Amino acid sequence: MPSEELPGLLATFADAVERNDVRAAEQTLDRIESIYREIDTTERIKQQKALTARDTTETETDTRERLDRFAQGVVATDLSRSGLLVSGTLYIADPSQVPADRLADRARDLASQESNLTDLGRAVSDTLESMEFPPLVAITEADIVASEETVTEGDKPKGTPFRFSLRVRNVGDRGAEEITVSQEASVVEDITGSRGSEVSVSPDSVPLGSLEPDREASASFDVRPTSAGRYEITFTATPANANDDTRDVTFEVVNKAGAAANAQRSLEDLIERIDESAEVTGETEQSVLSTLGNAAESLTEAEDLIEQGSDGEANAALEESSQILESFLDSLTTGEVSAWDASRSFTRGVANQTEGVIDQIDLARMAQI
Repeated sequence: MPSEELPGLLATFADAVERNDVRAAEQTLDRIESIYREIDTTERIKQQKALTARDTTETETDTRERLDRFAQGVVATDLSRSGLLVSGTLYIADPSQVPADRLADRARDLASQESNLTDLGRAVSDTLESMEFPPLVAITEADIVASEETVTEGDKPKGTPFRFSLRVRNVGDRGAEEITVSQEASVVEDITGSRGSEVSVSPDSVPLGSLEPDREASASFDVRPTSAGRYEITFTATPANANDDTRDVTFEVVNKAGAAANAQRSLEDLIERIDESAEVTGETEQSVLSTLGNAAESLTEAEDLIEQGSDGEANAALEESSQILESFLDSLTTGEVSAWDASRSFTRGVANQTEGVIDQIDLARMAQI
């Protein structure tokens, strides 16, 4: 089982963080995240069955307690996983921003949680396998459909439509009838002031018909973010003869000015990091800071043009800034920066930060004013 690899991988990740081996930490974290994606659906279904079995009147008290411990363990472990992935990603982007000892301790604590959850899962497996379940619908996927115009991860650019594709499966032992998937969008954070944040999602609902056991169907919803803000969409699969299942998806929409400002702040952080570090000095430091300063000037020009409402000219300035940074990144990763003798971890941190700024500039180019 892939989940049984997790305690060892988390220990390996902790060791890499403690010895400041960023590359090894990144490779291990990628594998950990891949396993989490792989087991997510199976774990959610098992938790759903555990809760159903727990609430069955025929279930004995001690069995009910085991089922409850497993279901609660899934929730607690999932929260810890999210926290580690966020902290680990920040560490890999810039090791100086995350205390290594704290991150290593968090990874080892999670390793213990993973082992405990595996034991809890084994303790309820026989119970779940021996039961015949009523219809149980589960939203097993809620992903953004990738296309050339869609940003599949991170912030979404204002005005650029994208699509959520959902998969719904009947994980019970009896047929689920007349299933409908509906959506409800809400504003988590209004960052537009008096105008109010808005997002358009359609259609309101999608009928899927009936599903026999272990069968699945898909539903798609089109999203058009018309203003900046943080949004949540709650998708609900509702059968006529069983309980609902819901999946919440949160995303943030940025306009052109917001994305450009984010890029500028990140670039300033990168410049400050190099300027204050003892790893890069002399003519090399001056040359690198001059290059990054040129990129910052183009970004400032873009921000002024955005404020004037000149979308096309702003995009040209954003493109110029991006090209400067891409050239710097290429020379950094190929070792062509003259007299660059910084440590490997510092170099990788600078490269990751540079990539992040380029991504934010690309987001600004896609977003509407």
